[in-house]
Amino acid sequence: MAQNANRTVSVDALFQLVWGMESLEDTRTVAVHISNLRKKNRGRSR
Repeated sequence: MAQNANRTVSVDALFQLVWGMESLEDTRTVAVHISNLRKKNRGRSR
């Protein structure tokens, strides 16, 4: 992900890159992981 800084990546593309399969409409999984990463990142910037 660091290689794609400041670049928008679709949920489907993330699912394919991370889990190696199509999302099958389960976009909530990606949203939860992104939310957790954002929380961790906010904690480090302080």
